[in-house]
This record gives sequence, structure tokens and C-alpha cells, in this order.
Amino acid sequence: MYVLDFFCPARCLAIEVDGEAHERGDRPERDVQRDAWLASEGVRVLRIPASEVLGNMEGAVRHIVAFARG
Repeated sequence: MYVLDFFCPARCLAIEVDGEAHERGDRPERDVQRDAWLASEGVRVLRIPASEVLGNMEGAVRHIVAFARG
């Protein structure tokens, strides 16, 4: 079972806000496995660095909207 940061069922879209912990230890490999499983279930995954959300919220939102529409 996985917990997602945000999920939009209408678009089958998961949005993951990744802090620096996602760059450490076995996290990168675990994230790849998780994303592959979600894709196999028909869920698209958009990963956004937390620094982008904190430093450019408007840009992050535009990125999410464009991805969701695409």
C-alpha cells in the first residue's frame, strides 16, 4: 500500500512533492519501484522538488496544470 501526497482521480494523476530525503539511501530506488507500480495501475506520477514548490509556487502550479492537461 502506498500513500500519495496528492491524487486527482479524475485524471488518474499522483503528485509527489519530493524533499531532500528522496535523494538519500534507498529512497531513489524505492521511488522508481513505486512509480512503476502506480503506472501499471494506470496512474501518472508527477514528481516536483519541494524546493520548487517553496521557491516558485505559481510556477509549480502551472507545471501541474500543464501536466494534468497533457
